[in-house]
Amino acid sequence: MSPAIPGHVAKGEILRKLDEVLNDAARRAQFLARIRAKKPDGSWSEGLVEVAASALPLTPAERTHLAEDWFDECGSWWPRFQPTDVVLRLGLIQAIGLATRSAPAARLDCYWVCGVEAFELVSCVAPTQVTVLIFTPSAPVSERLRRDFTHSAQRVEIYTVRRRSRGPGEFQVQADEEFCEFVQPLIARR
Repeated sequence: MSPAIPGHVAKGEILRKLDEVLNDAARRAQFLARIRAKKPDGSWSEGLVEVAASALPLTPAERTHLAEDWFDECGSWWPRFQPTDVVLRLGLIQAIGLATRSAPAARLDCYWVCGVEAFELVSCVAPTQVTVLIFTPSAPVSERLRRDFTHSAQRVEIYTVRRRSRGPGEFQVQADEEFCEFVQPLIARR
């Protein structure tokens, strides 16, 4: 097995698009209806990738990434945790239910937490927001090679305090203390 990149928290373009859908009442209701729908035989009416591809919408590259790297039973990054699409689908159904039980409905904010030896979706409920954390094992190094961060100006609104170890793709928010650093991830240039 190839070595893995250590854990991190990310928003990413797909989760940003999902947040947009989940925080629009009409689009949230349509998305929920589609991911809940079943055929008479009890199987899902649509695959989760197909729902996401049209509802978010996903680019062809994003659709392929989800289908192959996340949900493919044999070729995904985490074959031993399959079926991950069912876990994600049921977790999203639960998170949407938790968000809509209050009036007005709470906002949803989704993040990927990579580097955990599990595949699960956790919903953290507060009065005005449900924070959704998608926990996964690390992605293989070959799939996570650093992109070009030269002249990156756009920063992700995630802040980390840790032992000093900053690398490409991070912006130093504050000067280092003796053993610590305060960093923020950058969005890679394409």
